[in-house]
Amino acid sequence: MRILITIPTIRGREALLNYAIQGLHTQLDPDRDGIVVHANGSAWEPPKWALPFVRRVYQRPKGTGPIHRFNLSEWECEYFLSLDDDLIPAPTYVQTTINRIDALEDLRPDRYALSWYARHWTAPKEGEDRYWVEGEANFRSRIRVSDPSNDWTLTTYAGCGAFACAGDLLPTLSDAEKPDQYAHHDDLWLNGVLGAANVHIVRPPGPSYLLQAQVVRGSLYGFARDNNFKGREANMRDAKARWGWHATPRTRLVFP
Repeated sequence: MRILITIPTIRGREALLNYAIQGLHTQLDPDRDGIVVHANGSAWEPPKWALPFVRRVYQRPKGTGPIHRFNLSEWECEYFLSLDDDLIPAPTYVQTTINRIDALEDLRPDRYALSWYARHWTAPKEGEDRYWVEGEANFRSRIRVSDPSNDWTLTTYAGCGAFACAGDLLPTLSDAEKPDQYAHHDDLWLNGVLGAANVHIVRPPGPSYLLQAQVVRGSLYGFARDNNFKGREANMRDAKARWGWHATPRTRLVFP
């Protein structure tokens, strides 16, 4: 397969998923590209118009975390993209992402993956979000999926919902251990596994609103916030011990 796109969803978000797939299907070749859906607690089935592109729907129990989006050992592809069900891609999203992956592949033997949503930790600034880790305030700022950028930005954090890489990195993700504690913190898992494999994370340049978030109630971030980030903080500490992952400031990637 040329392009493989994985999307997790849950019951009650089927309409969001349909909008996300509608934004993708005109950008894909039904003979060479495909979408895999992980329906956690949902009986979603692809509409007729989506059948040429949706290659498989994995039905999983309610409460199953989105980390299963990376259980793809039976699949092979040239380009791998992970998308959240509440994001609507612009008509140029897929090709722009493929072009950015190709540019990063020119930097071999160093390996890179990209995310249109990135976070980085900086010195404290008023109004920024923060996590409390190991007794120190870590101030977090974001590059959102809708933000324009002219820079290739190296960061230690890639968001799973707007992630992409060359297909030969997919086995690294498919075969990696997925501890239960990361079921709902698959972003921390992803960044830990990539870091342990010496894969650098980049937020590439792109125009405004290459991805646009749909308005939706509830999110994993909101769940973590309501819990005062206790579970997330514990997993950040675990990721550091398990994979050596830690948050660092962003830097510019300069092409040779």
